[in-house]
Amino acid sequence: MSAESYWRVREWCERNGFTLSDVLNAVIIPLAYYLNSHCHVDPDKSMATVTLNIGELPILHVLNGRMYPLATQKGGVEKNVLQLTDIQAKVKEWEERNAEFPADYDEYLKRACKL
Repeated sequence: MSAESYWRVREWCERNGFTLSDVLNAVIIPLAYYLNSHCHVDPDKSMATVTLNIGELPILHVLNGRMYPLATQKGGVEKNVLQLTDIQAKVKEWEERNAEFPADYDEYLKRACKL
């Protein structure tokens, strides 16, 4: 599920002109807070549980502290960005792989998160 989700995020980025770094920059701050403030680590089970409640999360297209227009607004595709069709192929590949060979922790996450 993790790999499939990664490619779904990359697909969203490609469609909307953001980079993966843009998304991670926005997510890492509240994630760090919730990991430090609302997380229970159970070393015996080798797992942690974090309770998230972050509401709206702004995602900005930034580099070195400056905001830039989205790639879709510039009328081009940034270098080193996988093409949307390649990303969609990865989503499909991992979706099928997860359906056929789910990992133990994926099954646990499905039950725990009711996915």
